[in-house]
Amino acid sequence: MDSQLTISLPHDSPSSEPICLRPLPVDEENHPDQRFEYLKIQARHYPYHDDLSAFAECPDSVWLDIIDRITECSALYNFILASSRFYRLGIRALYRRVQFQKFSDIQNNFGFWVDRKDDIASATTALFLGGNASAASTNLSRFCLGRFNCEPENGIVLKHWNVLPAQILRFTKLEQLRFNAIPLPSQFCDLLVELPLLRALCITECSLEPVMQGWSMILPITELTLKSVKPFNWPRISGMVVRQDSLRFCFPGTLEYLELRTFSQENWPRISPSQVESLTMLLNASSSLRTLRINGYLHNLQFNSEVPSVTQLKTYVGPLISITSLSQSYHSLEDLLITDYDQPIHSFTKVFTPQPRLRTLKLFLAHWDVEIMHAVVHLFPNLEELKILYQIDYPNADLLLSIGAEFLSRFPALTKFHLYNPRVIHPRAKMEHHHKLPRSLSQIELGPCADPEFVSDGEFLAAWERHTPQLREVRLVKDFVWRRDLGSGSEQDLKATSRDLWYKRAAGPLEKEFGAIRLGWKVDPEF
Repeated sequence: MDSQLTISLPHDSPSSEPICLRPLPVDEENHPDQRFEYLKIQARHYPYHDDLSAFAECPDSVWLDIIDRITECSALYNFILASSRFYRLGIRALYRRVQFQKFSDIQNNFGFWVDRKDDIASATTALFLGGNASAASTNLSRFCLGRFNCEPENGIVLKHWNVLPAQILRFTKLEQLRFNAIPLPSQFCDLLVELPLLRALCITECSLEPVMQGWSMILPITELTLKSVKPFNWPRISGMVVRQDSLRFCFPGTLEYLELRTFSQENWPRISPSQVESLTMLLNASSSLRTLRINGYLHNLQFNSEVPSVTQLKTYVGPLISITSLSQSYHSLEDLLITDYDQPIHSFTKVFTPQPRLRTLKLFLAHWDVEIMHAVVHLFPNLEELKILYQIDYPNADLLLSIGAEFLSRFPALTKFHLYNPRVIHPRAKMEHHHKLPRSLSQIELGPCADPEFVSDGEFLAAWERHTPQLREVRLVKDFVWRRDLGSGSEQDLKATSRDLWYKRAAGPLEKEFGAIRLGWKVDPEF
């Protein structure tokens, strides 16, 4: 194997960010290949010191399969730097997602894409443009749309927009396109027509010029995200999500995913009827819609007594009031996330009738109240995942011990149960608090537990398991989650096992499965 290359990476950005391209000075010693000239990963650096010589005889097909399973750009970047062989196999995969944070980045990287023998631009399937929204607009409260100011960059984009489409069209296999915090002139719609493989479009914090009267286009995308889209000449404040004079897209029955950011409930009365009409028209044209996400508040959309015909909706995320506007659709729901904190318990029984198809339910409560469990058991008897987050109060130990027999036992398919306050650090979580990386996993045996810190957890898990043997995941505080060891044997072997093990893991972003790359190499036995 070739000697490992070493390169310094920034430590202050989340590892889930896509590749960020910016010009870098070339150091012949550390960057022997000119293709590294414009490459910079905006992610945490996880160094690798594993001895890979044992895998030298693995065929390329094995490594290509491993590369396909690496979703973190930072992990993949370090992977291909381990040897020239990995670089040859993985460089195209590394450029699957590309982000230009500034318009100047596109100009500075122009030479990187020109006259390349490997045609690496054809490897890019997701392109993200922009990212200049201020901290005030990127740290918004749930119903606050905020303000942002990026006028200098906006002027550059408008002045040089004529060269931008050619740069974007260089990526001939684009399937996902995202614009963030940049002005989009009317020619932007013409650009979309030139991307025949485009399936996902995201427009966030952007200003749009109205298109010409009578102009419209057919856009056969399956995913559409519109967040704080505002007319071109409005003040610098987030506007309504959709306007008939700004976006005139026709979806020929292909739209399956729709995400919208709307006004807060207090500002909803200011919305003109024409804007509500436009939103209703959009939903009516989306008969194939399967996922709807509402960030904010959505009033009753039955303008002119017209009910959206979203009959295939499977997943809904948003306020409870909005589901009433889709009264003909929620009977097919399989995943439901209600974002309201202030809805009384009886609101659920008023809105919903029993939903036997629902598999996943997530609720946010202002106050913990055991009555919500009675409502959930009655309305959603076939849940596989139940997650309840609350702000005030806490179920006492006696209630937690009895919740298995009284409630969880009535969900025959339940495998995941979360019940915690997302803002409070519970005493049982103090060991995990402020640890950026999970330490060696704690484990708990049902029965006597050697660690008194987790005796109560062991009692809860043991009590619940007697009534819900299929339960596999439990979360009682925000910082860690308990997962049950499934083992590798058959179901009969598991039932015959005298004891079960539950493992404690840090919750949150660290749950992402990049540990096989960072913590050691694992090769599928099939290979």
